Amino acid sequence: VEITPPKVTLVGVSLGGAVAVGFAGRYPTLVNRLVLISPLGLPGSMPALAKCLPSLPFPLALAAVRLYSTSHNGLKEHLQDGHKDSTTQQPSEVTDQNPATHTSLTSTLCHFPLESMTAQYKALSSITSLKTLLMWGKNDAANPFHLSAPARLLLGKQCQFISLDAGHAIPVTHPEKVVAGLVSFLTEPKEDQF
Repeated sequence: VEITPPKVTLVGVSLGGAVAVGFAGRYPTLVNRLVLISPLGLPGSMPALAKCLPSLPFPLALAAVRLYSTSHNGLKEHLQDGHKDSTTQQPSEVTDQNPATHTSLTSTLCHFPLESMTAQYKALSSITSLKTLLMWGKNDAANPFHLSAPARLLLGKQCQFISLDAGHAIPVTHPEKVVAGLVSFLTEPKEDQF
C-alpha cells in the first residue's frame, strides 16, 4: 500500500525562508502553499560576516557569531520600529530560551548555500500548483526591502506580495498584520479547486 502524504503549507521567516524555498524546490509534491517572510537566499541578502563563515573552522565561526551578536553595533543595526525582537535581545536572553541558538545558526550559515539560491527561487515559479505569499518590511535593516523586487520577479505571477511598514521581525512586531495576511492567503480558493 502506497501512502501519499498530504500537502502542507510551509511558512519560513528570514533564514527559515531560505530553508523553506530549498524544501519546496526539492519536494514540490509535498507543498501546497508557501509563505515567505523576509526570506534570505537572494544575492546581497547575507551580511559580510555570514559570507565568510563557511571558510572558517566551525569553532572559529561559532565564536564569530557569538561576538557579532554581543557587539553593540551588531544589535543596533537590527533595531526597527522601536520594538525589541529576537534579533535585538541580549545573547543571554536568547540562549536562556534555547542554549543551542548560536550553534544551530552557525551550522546553518556554514552549510546551507544561502548566497546561491537564485535558481531555487526561480524554479518555484515553474511549479504552477504552488501559490506563494511574500511579506517584507519596508524598514528591514537585516534583509533590505529592495531585495523584495528580485524575489517577486523570481517567484513569478503566482506570488502575492504584502509590504509592511515594519522591520525584519514582522511576526514579532506586527503579529496581527501577519495573521490577517496569512488568513486571507490561506482561505482564498486555489484556481485548481474550481
